[in-house]
Amino acid sequence: MAFKILPSDHELLSGMPRPEMMAIGDSIYNGTQSLTTSVRHAQGAVPALVARGLGLRSFQLPIYPREVLFDLEQALRDGAGLGDLHRMVLANVDAWLGGIDRGGVDGSPFFDNIATASACFENLYADTAAHYTAEMRRLVARLRDRLDLNAVSSLYYAVNAAFLLNPTCHPDLADITPLGLVASRRPHRLLVNMGANEGLFMTCLTAAYNQNRIIEIDLIPVLLRALAERLRDHCPSIGRIYVNGLIRPRVVANLTPADVNDTGDGLGDGSYLTDYCGRLGRLGRLTQAEMVRFDNHIHAINDRMRAALADVLGSRAVFIDMYAFSDGFDAKHWGDGRALVMPDGPYGIRLSNLPMTAFVARGGLFSMDNLHPSSVGYALMANHVGAEIAATEGVAFTPVDPVAVWRSDSLLRNRPGSLDLLSLIGALVMSMVGLGRPPARA
Repeated sequence: MAFKILPSDHELLSGMPRPEMMAIGDSIYNGTQSLTTSVRHAQGAVPALVARGLGLRSFQLPIYPREVLFDLEQALRDGAGLGDLHRMVLANVDAWLGGIDRGGVDGSPFFDNIATASACFENLYADTAAHYTAEMRRLVARLRDRLDLNAVSSLYYAVNAAFLLNPTCHPDLADITPLGLVASRRPHRLLVNMGANEGLFMTCLTAAYNQNRIIEIDLIPVLLRALAERLRDHCPSIGRIYVNGLIRPRVVANLTPADVNDTGDGLGDGSYLTDYCGRLGRLGRLTQAEMVRFDNHIHAINDRMRAALADVLGSRAVFIDMYAFSDGFDAKHWGDGRALVMPDGPYGIRLSNLPMTAFVARGGLFSMDNLHPSSVGYALMANHVGAEIAATEGVAFTPVDPVAVWRSDSLLRNRPGSLDLLSLIGALVMSMVGLGRPPARA
């Protein structure tokens, strides 16, 4: 597909100032929690929080008219089953298609955060609203007669991408990719979070660190270099490009002790656990030695990512270390000293990177899918990114208050009494991780 951008004198750009900041990436920047993406989650996404801390009032958030396919937190509270999920998905996508047929939503034709859950690097150059609108119609027809989780996962991506890339259904935006939108709008800053769907999330989900995953992860710096070259060639006016590194794998909540009776509290001294399994579905098993190799691999990948950015973009690119940042909140291995204490009762409530449970106040820095951060986890991440921007540019950044975020979070303050859909969540995650990699097409 030829690279397409809007001409600088296009009516959609006429009189519109260059964005102060845009964001591209995957679910981490989309704000997804517990496999749910909605306007509420978009408001708590890292780019939105960073924009607020920088005082960027013009930052255009995705204004979702409804959630993308489902709200799993609400489904758990409602005691929904598979049949309910099937009906929910069909009704939801019919509403999305009805909106497209009526010409999309009112408002701005552009969003400043176009990160899309499940995206891989290739999606930045291949995704278009036209393609995914057609995919929506094809996939919903496939789902009419029976629930197919692979089709649901593909539909999730299609709905989200079609909306984010062309919310008002303007014909001139139908075939423009995410990178094309960035090149057309020429933001002063660009935030990037990519790489988790190139093997990292799948390894953390399945607890299987095998040769296929190693090969996939090894390609991340190569793919980032290719992105950096395209940004250099097509987006020369972007002043600063902030790229997140990868988090330390052992920090991810889904990697828990293989012994189901083990509390997973760790030794409190940073030592590795004896072994790890994938919490959702009790998948796989990583030995202590494999976990050490996995961590060391990602650490080395981060070094290669940093070097690739510096080589291609020089001082325009700022690499943000998420590996060391995430380790600072690893209560799973370091104990309560690295938990985040919320003011509740005489002893407070400790939020940590342990898996979330229904009745015990455990976990809380990750959402129910154990891969995506919770609202508080995203707030901490936003503060880290914002501090990097402030230090680089010499601008003011007002940090997000994690306590205020926690107080307003219904999931963390009032957890669903049942997590019976966790096996379903695991199946959906399995089919969604890395899903965005598009099929070859003209």
